[in-house]
Amino acid sequence: MFDRTYPENPVDTIVKKPFVSFLGSHIIIASGSDAAQLINLKSKQRKSFENVRSTAVLSKKRQYLIEDGNKMVRVYSEEGKLLSTVMGTSQWVTGTDGRCYILRTEREKEEVIRWDGQKLKTLYQSDDKIKKINLLPSERFVMMTEKKHQKPEGLTITLLRTEDSEIFKNASVISDKKDRFLITEIGNTETFLIDFQQNNKPVQEDMVEVWYAGDKTLRDRGKDTKIHDFWLWNLNKGVADKISDKRFSEYIAMLDDRFLWAYHTDEAFSYTGDREFDFFLYDTQNQTAEKVFERTRGLIASVDGRFTLAYTKIGKKWILYDLKYKKKMVMPFGSKYSNPIFTAENTVLFESETDIAKYSLKTGQWELLNWGKGNTVVFHNFIPKTVHELTGVTADIRQWESSEPLFLKISRDQNNDSGYFVYENNRIKEIIPFTANKVKYFTYSNHSRNFFSMEENFKMAGDLFERRIAESEKKNIYRSNPGDKTVLEMKQEIIRFKNSFGRELKGILYYPARFDASKKYPVVVHIYGVLHTHADKFLQLEWGDNGFSKRLLLENGYFVFQPDTVVDERGPGVSALDDVHSGLDALMENINIDSTRMGLIGHSFGGYKANYIAAHSKRFKAFVSGAAVGELVNFYFSFSDLFKIADYARFETGQFAFNVPYADNKELYFKNNPINYVENVTTPLLIWSGKKDANTKTAMTMNWYMALVRNKKKAVALLYQNQKHNFTKNSPEIIDLNNKVMEWWDYFLKEKKDIPWIDREMIGNELNLPLK
Repeated sequence: MFDRTYPENPVDTIVKKPFVSFLGSHIIIASGSDAAQLINLKSKQRKSFENVRSTAVLSKKRQYLIEDGNKMVRVYSEEGKLLSTVMGTSQWVTGTDGRCYILRTEREKEEVIRWDGQKLKTLYQSDDKIKKINLLPSERFVMMTEKKHQKPEGLTITLLRTEDSEIFKNASVISDKKDRFLITEIGNTETFLIDFQQNNKPVQEDMVEVWYAGDKTLRDRGKDTKIHDFWLWNLNKGVADKISDKRFSEYIAMLDDRFLWAYHTDEAFSYTGDREFDFFLYDTQNQTAEKVFERTRGLIASVDGRFTLAYTKIGKKWILYDLKYKKKMVMPFGSKYSNPIFTAENTVLFESETDIAKYSLKTGQWELLNWGKGNTVVFHNFIPKTVHELTGVTADIRQWESSEPLFLKISRDQNNDSGYFVYENNRIKEIIPFTANKVKYFTYSNHSRNFFSMEENFKMAGDLFERRIAESEKKNIYRSNPGDKTVLEMKQEIIRFKNSFGRELKGILYYPARFDASKKYPVVVHIYGVLHTHADKFLQLEWGDNGFSKRLLLENGYFVFQPDTVVDERGPGVSALDDVHSGLDALMENINIDSTRMGLIGHSFGGYKANYIAAHSKRFKAFVSGAAVGELVNFYFSFSDLFKIADYARFETGQFAFNVPYADNKELYFKNNPINYVENVTTPLLIWSGKKDANTKTAMTMNWYMALVRNKKKAVALLYQNQKHNFTKNSPEIIDLNNKVMEWWDYFLKEKKDIPWIDREMIGNELNLPLK
């Protein structure tokens, strides 16, 4: 805890109590590990509580509550004075208005009582079991979930309006053996969409599984299926109507008390990518449905529900729907603009790679605001209200109110830095000048000139700074790794280069620890995708979960180079080979790089690229590929048990980015398939896999291994029985893998021979060398 007036030294330290809240300016309540403390940061006085189950703070009342393990809630003032006690409690919820609603059992009855900061009042009693109480997001209603004694297999709902404590019940709104339910408030209409759900376990076949090519639920094989009962409950009209239309499996309430969005989770698009569905405007009065959006995976609405946006892959365009006039229109820009936010001024703001675009909902005109001045602009930490989320499909209300600050992050690719700005009162104000540091968090108040930021870079794990708004000068008031002196001597350099297509790329070059400019050093090249954006990540000293530990390599006398590799129309393998060679050409300008001692390592997608490059490049002395595919066609025609998706989606619309089915361009797949060129491998390979890997199964790794065996190539495969795609942190296997990878590099790049498990492959079995 820091005093911002004198922030150089911590005022206090809290240990093993991660839940910390302020009561006013200098009093905090901290809880965790079955205990709590009230701490006065000025007087240093402490009040301790034991046997603590949970705590809450009523900020507006300057009060706090503590529930102990004996089902007792005590309410205290910020000075620690006991104000009230409630016995027999089981749950509670608190509102931003300073009120608390507590569920307790009293004389075999369930009661909901309210603490308003001064007194307790019973608001509701029931003879039935109240399983749960919730404060709905608007805080206008408290919801009680009850189990009827006469019908214990079902659930019913009771609503308590917080404004006047009126109770709402409807005898027809009751589940029929359903396990759970979701409730959604529809704007300010006092109408609710209620979704009773029952999970049914999949049928386990004893002898045979039957798979159908026309199955529209293939992605959900082996998962529970949900049975729904939807109700629309209008409190003002006192009616609740069950939605019995079975054309749709899901309904979304984000419009008004009459219209809903509806879709069916059965898939109709051959599983070629992320889940996409057709969305319909459903009229609950007439039970009619009109298709509005095709092949989209999410909806974005204005807070009043009038406008809804969706991005469709058909034509790669944004569609805007106006509920008031029941019409839709295509936005005048496509996929280059994303992440829209509605505003209270009837406009929509979009991010882009070069600016923020503003679209007028009144005039249909749009303009670039020149906020980014040609640089990438994103909305920083804007949190939408999620109304619906299921299997990758989301429906959000994204609206910015002008009374709140809108934060922007502007990134300059040429400078490899970012700045942070706030848009308020119709103008942009700089908060944090452009910095190469990764700004993890920052505070901001338009009432104060001073604020704090937590920042990270490759030498700095996460330091706390105090600064004045828009001033580059800052004061470091806390270092998170003061004992790590070695990292302060580390050196990093951004290497810029172009591939043969003229695309500008970058690579991060890390210098060995204790670097001597008079020496030449070996280099380990690590690849995956675009890696230069990780230049602000701290050089953690840890076992790499994929056998690659940057810090370990640097401390053992290696350069580490991480060039960007991108996918273009040539395919992922061909373009990666070009990118790596182009990066190496730029790297050779460094006189301390020994070009005769270079190794290449990759994991997963990076491992595939390493396999491909091993079959085409003569510039490396050794390769390491982990959890990697070496034969594309087999992988393409597989089903992923992990992601429950046809693996060809990864090739056509996913990471491999072929953007075309195999049947339509077999030559492209052939040219990018490592196994088609395995006979050209001239460099030893270390390949590894976790045998519990459900992402890239060991069989995929073994395809590549067997191709190497058949063509008499030098290779060692490490198969770990109990590990997955990424190894468990600090496990014996991860230590073993990192040590073996380091020995592999030392053997081939530093000529450290007499390593038995490598000699067995390189020298031969005639020496009778052990396997380990």
